[in-house]
Amino acid sequence: MFNPWSGRLLAAALGALLCVPAALSQPAAIGPWVKMPVLPTACNQDAFHDKLYAASNAVQADLYKQEAINKQIADAYQNIDPMEMANRMQQWMMANPQEAMKYMQAAQSAGAEFPQLLQTDTAKKQALDAERDALFKRYDTALAAADAPADARWKALMGVPENSRTIAEHTEIRLQRDQLYQAFCPQWWGAAGPIHAFVKKYRTWVTQEHIPYLDKNDALHAQTYAIMNTPAASYKSTSTLVSVHDYMTYTGNVFGRRPTGPNCPNGKCPPVL
Repeated sequence: MFNPWSGRLLAAALGALLCVPAALSQPAAIGPWVKMPVLPTACNQDAFHDKLYAASNAVQADLYKQEAINKQIADAYQNIDPMEMANRMQQWMMANPQEAMKYMQAAQSAGAEFPQLLQTDTAKKQALDAERDALFKRYDTALAAADAPADARWKALMGVPENSRTIAEHTEIRLQRDQLYQAFCPQWWGAAGPIHAFVKKYRTWVTQEHIPYLDKNDALHAQTYAIMNTPAASYKSTSTLVSVHDYMTYTGNVFGRRPTGPNCPNGKCPPVL
C-alpha cells in the first residue's frame, strides 16, 4: 500500500522530478495549422511563397510569445529552494497519494524511454529526407527527358556560326521549352502528383508521430509546475508551433523547386541579351 509519508518515496519523487526532461515543445489543438496556406498546384512560382512567408512569421510570433511565458515559469521553478521543493512535494504526495504514484512512475518511464524515442524520431526524419531527395532526383531525370527535344534543337543551333543564328530560332526554342514544361508539369506538381503525395506523407509524420513524441513528457512537465505551485495554467508546450513553423519551411523549400516563371510569359519572349 502506498505510504505518502515514506521518506524513500519522497526522495524517489524528487529524484524523478529533477530528472524530468525539459519540455520540448506545442500548444494543444490544431491552431497553428490553420495558418498553413493551401499547397500550390501551379507549374511556376506564384503567391504561395508570399502567403507562406506571412503565415510563418505569424506562427513564429506566437511561438516567441509562448516561449517567453514558459521561460518565466521555468525560471520561477528553478529558483525554488531545494528544501521548499521537498516540502511542497511531500504536501502534494500526502494530499494525492494515488496521483503521486502515477507521477513517479511516469517520470521514471519518460527518462528511460526518451533516448530510444529520440533515436526513432531522428531515423524517421532522415528516411523522409532521403525519400524527398530520391523523389527530386527522379523529377530532375524526368524533366531532362521531357526537355530533350528543345535541348537537341539548342545544341544544333549552337553548332551554327553566331552570325547565322536568328532571333526567331531562339524564340522558337524558348517557346518550345515552355510548351514541353507545361505538358510535363501537372504529373509532378499537380494535386495528384508524387510531390503532393510526399508532402502529405511528411505532414502525417509530423502530426501523428513527431509532435506526439515531443509532447510525450509535456503533461508530466506541466504537472511538475503545478505541484510546485508555479503558474502551470499559463505554461503550454510549443511543439506544435515549432513543428508547424518547421513544416512551413520544409514545404517552402519543396515548392521552391518550381521555376520562377516561363521563358516567354504569355507567349512573348523577352529579347535575347
